[in-house]
Amino acid sequence: MEVMFLDIETTGITADNAIVTAIGICWENGPPDVLFTDEPDEERKILEQFASVVREKFKSQSFSIVTWGGKFDISFLRTRYLLNGMDYSFLDKIKHFDLKEYFINNFRLSDRGLIGVSRICGVEKNGNLHGSQMPYFYTRWLRGDANAKQKIISHCLDDVRAISLLYKRVKDNIEVE
Repeated sequence: MEVMFLDIETTGITADNAIVTAIGICWENGPPDVLFTDEPDEERKILEQFASVVREKFKSQSFSIVTWGGKFDISFLRTRYLLNGMDYSFLDKIKHFDLKEYFINNFRLSDRGLIGVSRICGVEKNGNLHGSQMPYFYTRWLRGDANAKQKIISHCLDDVRAISLLYKRVKDNIEVE
């Protein structure tokens, strides 16, 4: 079964008051990619793109989504699909494995965040930016700061890459279905 690593960036933590600004995707044997919302009213476009990628892959084979703290990601996406009047049932058909929960439940680490666990496990992770900063950078992007978009994309790529590398460190000891 193939694995897709997923990370999202948003303008806030409550999906009825925020939007998805970036969706990071990385297949187990492929390069990472980020879908980005250039304007708030274009969110539907990246939701459609993400659904299309997932549905197309799901036609040919089953796969699982692996996230870090993905209860947030999946429920946020589900809510945004609902509020945009879009079908979200495909999200409920895919098996989901939360790597953060795995690390919390199986290891006694001093730091349980993605940056800390990556550091402890020897996975290179840029710790300069945190997901909580992404709404600020998205606002800067909307005000014309071209560098802000790149910071969001780089952060999302870095997160999804770190998730995939942490998964590779433990995948022989877990069952993702």
